Amino acid sequence: MRPDSSTESAVAFGAEAGRDSEYARRLDRMFWQQVDEETRLNDLASMQAEQPLSLFQTLPANFIQFTAKLAPLTLLLRGATDIVFWRQPRRTVAAMCIYSMYCLRPNLLMATPLALAIAYILFTFFNSTYSREEVNNSLALSTGVQTLPRRLGSGLFSIVPLGGSSASTAVEPAQKPGN
Repeated sequence: MRPDSSTESAVAFGAEAGRDSEYARRLDRMFWQQVDEETRLNDLASMQAEQPLSLFQTLPANFIQFTAKLAPLTLLLRGATDIVFWRQPRRTVAAMCIYSMYCLRPNLLMATPLALAIAYILFTFFNSTYSREEVNNSLALSTGVQTLPRRLGSGLFSIVPLGGSSASTAVEPAQKPGN
């Protein structure tokens, strides 16, 4: 025998009512959590608004941060103006040569990253202490001439100075044990 359909619907209604009431309690709990969170945020905002604005402390600090972030751009613009206004003639001529090279042969733009990478590797190697020690040792072994150490701050382009000799290229003969 089948049970009465009215008893089945009453049981189903009770189960749905139980689920609905659980759902309503969950929504109510989430609502009050959200209200508490918004109240906490409003209290925090009102506390921050009550603090006086200190322009004598925040403005200089913010300006220092602003200028520090713009320093690379400032250096780039200063270098560009130095080139355009011929304040550094060697760099201006070099920039003109590079620009004309790219105008005459635009395909060289594709090789520029590789050339820059090779130049960086060579520049860092020749300015390292390893290369100086290696060159000094090989020169001393092959010719008997020992070089003087280079000055601090002398770079790749100061190896052959214009108009005279410097301490970075000076060599002196090695002392022989018999003398």
